[in-house]
Amino acid sequence: MNFYMIVLVGLGGFLGAVLRFFVYEIISKLTYMFGYAFGTQVSSLIATFFVNVVGSFALGLLFAYVQSGDLKLLSKDIWTHFFGIGLLGAFTTFSTFSYANVLLLQGGLYGQLLLNIIGNVGICLLATFCGFVMYRGS
Repeated sequence: MNFYMIVLVGLGGFLGAVLRFFVYEIISKLTYMFGYAFGTQVSSLIATFFVNVVGSFALGLLFAYVQSGDLKLLSKDIWTHFFGIGLLGAFTTFSTFSYANVLLLQGGLYGQLLLNIIGNVGICLLATFCGFVMYRGS
C-alpha cells in the first residue's frame, strides 16, 4: 500500500458516494412524481436495490476486464483501486441494505424482509455474473 493507491481509493470513493447520493435523490423524486408516495423507507429500499444491482454488474464487467489483461488507457491500479474499490465500493451499500433489513424486521414485515434479502443478494450475484460473462463474450 502506498500513498498513490490511497489517493485513488479516496477519490473514487468520493465520486461513488456522490453518485449514490444523486441516485437516492432521483429515485425519491421519481417515486413521488409517479404517485408512489411510499415514504422514505421504501424509496430507500428501491434506491439501495438499484445501486447494488448496477454496482454489482459494473464490478463484474470491471474485474472481467482487469483479469483479461487487455488494459488500455489506464493502469491496473487505477482500474482496481479507483473504480473497483473506491467508486463502486462507495456507490454500492451493504450497510444501508443491512439497516433497511433491521427496520423491516423491527416492523414485523417478514415477507418484505425475505424478499429484500433474496432480491438483493440473488439479483446482485446474477448481475455480477452477467457483467463478467458479458465482457468475456465481447
